[in-house]
Amino acid sequence: MQPKKETPAPKSPNMWDSEAKYYSLMTLMEVDGTNKQLDCIPLEPDFVVLDCGCGPGRVAIQAAKRVRHVICLDSSERMLEECRKNCAAAGVENVSFVLADWQETEIGRTIPEVDVVIQSRGGGGPSTLDMLRKAARRYAATVMWSDGAPCLPESRSKIFVGCYSEEDMERYPELRPFDRKRRPPRGPGGPGMGPRPDALPMGGRALTEALEAHGIEAHVTTVDEGWNRRFATKEEAYEWLLQLSRHPELVDLERFRANVDTYLTPREGGYEFFLPTQSDVTWFATR
Repeated sequence: MQPKKETPAPKSPNMWDSEAKYYSLMTLMEVDGTNKQLDCIPLEPDFVVLDCGCGPGRVAIQAAKRVRHVICLDSSERMLEECRKNCAAAGVENVSFVLADWQETEIGRTIPEVDVVIQSRGGGGPSTLDMLRKAARRYAATVMWSDGAPCLPESRSKIFVGCYSEEDMERYPELRPFDRKRRPPRGPGGPGMGPRPDALPMGGRALTEALEAHGIEAHVTTVDEGWNRRFATKEEAYEWLLQLSRHPELVDLERFRANVDTYLTPREGGYEFFLPTQSDVTWFATR
């Protein structure tokens, strides 16, 4: 009698797949800020870099212009698709793409050892010091929002605040303005993960204290940055930024335009959109 074949369990949907389009658009407004962040990390032309939780390629594209090769790793197929498209559009070719979960990555099998691991805004989830030391022969770096600085969902909320009716927000709760208080607290292992008592904090003073406890010197720089993009006209700005809405057909356009105008400044030949943010860049030697 032949053993019964087990049907593989259906693959759980990746929460980031539905966000890929919007994060890709936001990436296009963070080029200047991303380069300011990378200026704080000791990158050399012959380095191989792992962009852990690469998303749509915000860090990977700019890092690839500075180093020999960048490995773009993400567990979301849609995010990796956007990363491929954005790298191609930017003319960046010294990149490779790996669909994998950082928490399950095997150095030497899933990815090779690299010179630098960069985790931007929690990309890939929490790491242990052991993981980083195995992966990076030189440095590990994190980029996290500074205390109180608006994250991407909060910045998007600023553009659409007051633009949806209560009825629409009841039907589509994702349209409600991002509120950190409504989000469940992040445990040591991150959302949906078991406890990881050996995991390093994702950033801030907690990370530097954890590194100090291991006798590791952390280098921390706070970077003033923001979303910025040039537009020929206000109408072009409105049309482009409206793409960030999950339901553009429900947007109160008058309120939306007033919100956008808050961040538009007349410049020669058009307008500049700038929404300020701030990040802390931390790096340390792994070996």
